[in-house]
Amino acid sequence: MKKFALVLATTIGLTLTSMATAHGVRAQHGGVVTTSGNMQFELVKHNGEAVIYVGGSHGEVVSTTGATGVLTVLKNENRTEVVLIPGVPNSMAIKANTKLPDGVLVSATIVFANKNTVTVPFSAK
Repeated sequence: MKKFALVLATTIGLTLTSMATAHGVRAQHGGVVTTSGNMQFELVKHNGEAVIYVGGSHGEVVSTTGATGVLTVLKNENRTEVVLIPGVPNSMAIKANTKLPDGVLVSATIVFANKNTVTVPFSAK
């Protein structure tokens, strides 16, 4: 059931990403962009590791200070969860030295300091 929910969330996220791109939301850091509500999330891979940049719907920076998060990676039948920690003022980074291979399905759950929780799906390219 959890696998179905993750696949469904990823499908919805990819649809929203396509719609967001059609409406002018573009990657600012060369990653994959998806939106949730009035927020934009960009998954960026660098040397196999991941950073998620968080911004507002109009390009404003959204602080991740005090936020916590989990990155769930689904590759074939294998599911891995990795802790995310705040990076630069508007990013969440992988805490451990974990590589993110191409083509995996990724879902990030971020709990902001004000206790708002957002879950966003990505497909790593």
